[in-house]
Amino acid sequence: MFATRSIGALALLAGLAVGASAQQPAAPPAAAPPATPAFEVQVTTVDVMRAALGTRQRFGISYWDAAILEAGRALGCAVVLSEDLDSATDYDGVVATKLATILSGGALKPAQTVSEQYLLDLERDAFLSLCGEPRTLERIQYILKTGKPLRN
Repeated sequence: MFATRSIGALALLAGLAVGASAQQPAAPPAAAPPATPAFEVQVTTVDVMRAALGTRQRFGISYWDAAILEAGRALGCAVVLSEDLDSATDYDGVVATKLATILSGGALKPAQTVSEQYLLDLERDAFLSLCGEPRTLERIQYILKTGKPLRN
């Protein structure tokens, strides 16, 4: 998650740098008034990091999303607007990866034909692997008890 965001940010910065270097100003820029920050910036302190780890554990969200929330809390924000926060948990990513492996046919060469049994075996292997995970067992127990899915 972090690497993807970092690469996207680097690509954006690289694009801005290329675009900026390609443009030649017609006249020297006028002297700008001293810049004042429009928003207060929260430094990632040890306290913010500890709070983020607790929020991650409590709500089952990624550390990075929890860090955004805790930085906002440290600044006294009542509302945090972020495109980064999403409803999927880290464990949803684990389950999605298993599902993607099944749907893509596993480690196959392009244009390889497989039997239905091969796909069923992939599905069984993924299911048994997930059944060995404590968070899967928590999800199964919770849905049997409440009839609702658990977001862990």
